[in-house]
Amino acid sequence: MRTFVISLPESIERRARIEQQLASQDVPFSFYDAINLNNERNHYFHHCDEQRFLLNTGRTPTAGELGCFASHLMLWRTCRLLDVPILVLEDDADIADDFGRTLPFVERYIKRFGFIRLQDNDKGGERNVIRQQQRHINFCTRYPHGSLGYAISPEVAHAFIEHSEIFRAPVDVFIKRYWEHGQALFSIAPALASTSELSRHSTIVERQHANRSLTLKSQRWWQKRLDFVARAKFNVNWLRSERKRAALRMTRRIRLAGFRSQN
Repeated sequence: MRTFVISLPESIERRARIEQQLASQDVPFSFYDAINLNNERNHYFHHCDEQRFLLNTGRTPTAGELGCFASHLMLWRTCRLLDVPILVLEDDADIADDFGRTLPFVERYIKRFGFIRLQDNDKGGERNVIRQQQRHINFCTRYPHGSLGYAISPEVAHAFIEHSEIFRAPVDVFIKRYWEHGQALFSIAPALASTSELSRHSTIVERQHANRSLTLKSQRWWQKRLDFVARAKFNVNWLRSERKRAALRMTRRIRLAGFRSQN
């Protein structure tokens, strides 16, 4: 599983910090030069839906957010092209002391789960699906903000690409709206990555909230209600399906154990 770090070429301090951390744990990686769009939106997206972005965030998009999304999008395309899972980090990440030792655990399950968040999940809801001595994997019933670090499979990367033709939210908001792209999201606990002190000085600047009219406030209120229902429906359907899959796995193990005992 290859590791990529998204970073602007001029971010010398950020690059040095993450490089030192990964090198100290013998984790090979490649820098991916972050994309600076300078409002050249149509180069990576078919369309920028500013009204939808306003509804999703309460503000207008910035060139930095377009470039950030485009950077992740190009790595998803790389994942699909390589046809193997990859690990994506942003350059303001601080990694856990056992990051390198835990990557085989992530690699073991990424094909099964498709997307595993490495960043902390303090503000999200979770349901445990894999429990081991050192690390667990949880199904996210409410995904938090942030795209600091994650592992992704080619199948999920393909689904993300297919739903990214229109830019209508920052990349982390796009990911968290799993009821729209249809991919269940998972996280590892305890987390393997957290935001470093360098994140206080974001490379995405000029975020400004729009003047929130009564109409916009009403529209956003209704959107949040609709999102709540869609998220709940997705969670119920996935958990119901997972119970069936777990029962099937148990049946297979019992049958296999019986076959071995007979031989």
